[in-house]
Amino acid sequence: LKRVRRRVKLTLGVILLIAAVVLELVQFTRPTEPDRRVSASQQVAIETNRGEGPWHTLLATGDTVLARRIHHVYRDHGADHPLADVHRHTRAADIAMTNLETVITTRGDLYPKDGRNPFYFRGRPELLNILTSAGFDFVAAGNNHAMDYGPEALLQQREILEASGIASAGGGANLDEASRAAYIKVGDLTVAIVSMYI
Repeated sequence: LKRVRRRVKLTLGVILLIAAVVLELVQFTRPTEPDRRVSASQQVAIETNRGEGPWHTLLATGDTVLARRIHHVYRDHGADHPLADVHRHTRAADIAMTNLETVITTRGDLYPKDGRNPFYFRGRPELLNILTSAGFDFVAAGNNHAMDYGPEALLQQREILEASGIASAGGGANLDEASRAAYIKVGDLTVAIVSMYI
């Protein structure tokens, strides 16, 4: 359990560090007249409707598990209930991001983990309403639960996230796809975020 916590903290630390560095670089290297061109590999995943003014806020949380008993909580109380206590923070941020410590899918089977991390988390697609209701813009998918139900489940998760309007990074059909950044536009600022499990 200590090893798992250490890896999760390291993963989140890398995500936050990269996001912070990107924000700083973009802020201080922006040309006088911004270059509006975006290459094919840098397509903006989403554009938030926030981001007015010269300052932007990035809110990052730890693990969000949308599995197991959360299905019952969602069914009985709705999408607003599970994260109601943090809505005022997540909805106010220009970008709100979390580590999706679950694979959101209806596919796949338990994938062998070679004795490491015996916990498996799978959530039904409708549970993403909890994140959209809270105002989350991005989820980190590159973590120790990404492959809980195999590659088919991971690829379906990416499709489900795209359809829900939540940007993600860290999952893909191969290392190149999984390593790609998600680009989020806030006002005239575009932020690149990556997610990796080391």
